[in-house]
Amino acid sequence: MGEGGGAPRGEARDAPQRSMVIKVLDLVGQSNDSWQQAAENALREAAKTVDHITGLELVNLTAEVQDGELTEFRANVKVAFAVDDNRRRPGRA
Repeated sequence: MGEGGGAPRGEARDAPQRSMVIKVLDLVGQSNDSWQQAAENALREAAKTVDHITGLELVNLTAEVQDGELTEFRANVKVAFAVDDNRRRPGRA
């Protein structure tokens, strides 16, 4: 947003606002290498079936430990995506 809470710079104040609905999926990614790779794996898998992904929130990090070594990294994430208005079922608003 622009200074003072107005329209972002370069946008007209009278420009119509497009309504958008965002859905959020809770996922757990896993990796044998790192927490970052675990989060990226979750995102990569979601992107195979979900369009219009807009963001990822890293919620929690956990790991499996064997013999004092980290053996599996897990990342709990929330993946946000925009609902496509063109794909709504007939008869639904």
